[in-house]
Amino acid sequence: MTKLPPRKLPSTDRRDREFLYLHEVDALITASRQTRAPIRNQALVMLLFCQALQPSEICWLRWCDLNSTANSLLVIRNQFQIPPHPTASCGQPTAFVSCGN
Repeated sequence: MTKLPPRKLPSTDRRDREFLYLHEVDALITASRQTRAPIRNQALVMLLFCQALQPSEICWLRWCDLNSTANSLLVIRNQFQIPPHPTASCGQPTAFVSCGN
């Protein structure tokens, strides 16, 4: 007879909240300054928390998604869409994140 693994607890039993407080986000940004690539890591942390991006959305960002003249960033939000190959040319936007005024 095989023993079954323990049941997974619901997330509400494991933690009391589903978000980070501002001081916790600030601590992450401060900690990212002490890494091997501090500028990149600060940008990633700020995109994750300030623009509410998912890790998978950040992973699929390409340079052509950044439009510096319009201060915008193309973000593919459809989780069921098959992303194009990284070397493919940029397609039509799915969603834009404002990067400034």
